[in-house]
Formats: sequence, structure tokens, C-alpha cells
Amino acid sequence: MNRHATMLNFLFVKQNISVLYQAVLAMREAAETLAVREKISYEEALFRFTGSRVYEALFVKILHICSPQNIGL
Repeated sequence: MNRHATMLNFLFVKQNISVLYQAVLAMREAAETLAVREKISYEEALFRFTGSRVYEALFVKILHICSPQNIGL
């Protein structure tokens, strides 16, 4: 990878880090809520969450849309 591509990748990550950070916070909050509601461990709730449509919306689609390939890097 050349220096220009490396810089573009760095800028891409820097610009999108807050979106991903917010998604992680939302995931943690959702897993904690699920754990309390269902009376299960946080780990079990997190496991269930990662198989949900909400997880797909928060991470899979965001990462796909924001991937360097999809924005022309």
C-alpha cells in the first residue's frame, strides 16, 4: 500500500470512528437491558444481540456502507 492510500485509510477511519463508537455504546446498552429483562448474563445477552436484526443494522450495514471499497478508496 502506498503512502497516499495509507493516509486516505487513516482519514477514513478517523472520520468514521465516532459513528462506530456510538454503535458500540448502543450495543452495550441494548445487551445490558436485555440481560436485566431476561434475567440472563451480560455475555448471553451480548451473544443473543449479535444474532439480531438490530446488530445487523448497527454494525454490518454501517461497516459495509462505510467500507473503503464502497467510498472509492
